[in-house]
Amino acid sequence: MKLLLLVLCSLSVSAISIETVWNQNFSKELIVNCEESSACSAEFGETTTLSEEICDDCFSTDLSAAFIFNGIGESISTGQAALEVEFFEFLKDQKFVSIDFDTPYDLVTNQSRIKKKLAYRALCEDSSIDPVLFFDVDQNGGISSPRFILCGDGVYELELFAIDLHDDFFGTPELY
Repeated sequence: MKLLLLVLCSLSVSAISIETVWNQNFSKELIVNCEESSACSAEFGETTTLSEEICDDCFSTDLSAAFIFNGIGESISTGQAALEVEFFEFLKDQKFVSIDFDTPYDLVTNQSRIKKKLAYRALCEDSSIDPVLFFDVDQNGGISSPRFILCGDGVYELELFAIDLHDDFFGTPELY
């Protein structure tokens, strides 16, 4: 019983939630709730609203947009746990593009909202909340490298082409 209580406490210590809001004037804000995260509270207080610059280049069907939105769960995947402090510094810099399953930036995939939601949730072990993916912004204001993903149980690095080196790509050779 004591072990279970310890596990529950450690999960609630880093409770962070981010809500993405598109306003009527088509501006975008992130509402950061630092429910019980001391590192988050130190950076933002209990709750803060960050303005996210609209990524005009992200409303596209070009090759990079197709690569990102078609690659969710395949070429773009969840990596190891990230340092929360790095994530909060990244947010404070406000030079990022955030994407969730319902983003208007996705002009590429023609999947239903439910299929998109399931694909995004499959990126996280704790699929109880919808994850938010964060990308760097390039010098032209467009989407660039994948950086972080916020899942229900924490912040992780977002990886591009993660390959398990223990996979047997070519199978076992047949002996004749």
